Amino acid sequence: MDDLLNLISELIESEEEGMGAEGWMIERVALSANGLIYRAASSSETLGIKISRRDDRDRAGREYATMTALRAAGETISARPVQLVRNHPTLPGDALIYEWIPGEALTQAPSADEADLWEAILYALSITERFSPGDTSHLIRPAVMNVFDASDLLRVTRERFKSIFSQPEGIPLDDIEDMLTRVERAAPLQWGQPAPPHLIHCDSNPENMILHKGVVYLIDWENAGWADAAFDIGDLCAHPAYLDLPEDHLKWIKESMGAALKDSTYLQRATVYQRMMWAWWTVRLAADLASPSPRLMGVKRYDKAYTLALQARYWELLQQTF
Repeated sequence: MDDLLNLISELIESEEEGMGAEGWMIERVALSANGLIYRAASSSETLGIKISRRDDRDRAGREYATMTALRAAGETISARPVQLVRNHPTLPGDALIYEWIPGEALTQAPSADEADLWEAILYALSITERFSPGDTSHLIRPAVMNVFDASDLLRVTRERFKSIFSQPEGIPLDDIEDMLTRVERAAPLQWGQPAPPHLIHCDSNPENMILHKGVVYLIDWENAGWADAAFDIGDLCAHPAYLDLPEDHLKWIKESMGAALKDSTYLQRATVYQRMMWAWWTVRLAADLASPSPRLMGVKRYDKAYTLALQARYWELLQQTF
């Protein structure tokens, strides 16, 4: 694969979107938040190549391990990984090579009346969330959002808040800190029974869902790992892409997943996580406004006006709830 990666390196340097050379047709197909994605087709195979930013999260390594474990267990909701290449001398990040999944990425969340598509999404997520440490001998790490109860999510949110060293535009930091205290007082910080570890995808952006012949496949596993399964859906329900869905539809999503996993407290836990994630997003957006996270060259960012408007929307939800 070295020759192919060298060609992609040339393509990145040229800032062109595609090229044909040495039997490959290569095109850049996506700029994700932390990486570049290319499609490379030859006469015998079509591959995806994702170049991920190097950091202490080990994005490419985490994604490769999760996809490998799922495929080894016979689950086909992810692409089949081919190779992980770390520290390639001419690439700006680690490279994950995988078999290309045909189909189209969702560009936005389905509307509440697109029942078949929602069933396909929830089926893929239920396969993920049923997966437990006993189902694999492969090493999967805790999820990047390593959440098993509300106290974990509060800890993660406060850690992010403490990383903001100057007041950005938007909600005053003192007000956010007061809100975190209100959330802490209102939320049940621990469950009656500890949540067992299950695999979560941990990135519910619709663009990470590929629809092909009525089946949804999940991509972008760089945040995945063990956590409370209900957190994955709480996270989805709070994600910016799903904020316009009616509350009764979000409840249906949580109830459906709880039924699929035969988990009687799933709805309660997912709802607590959903509301607490409004605070996490408020903090995350404040952090982005104060000091934008590093990205690979050419990778898209949200503009400031959008970020401020989104933060204001989360703030309104928090004020109405806590």
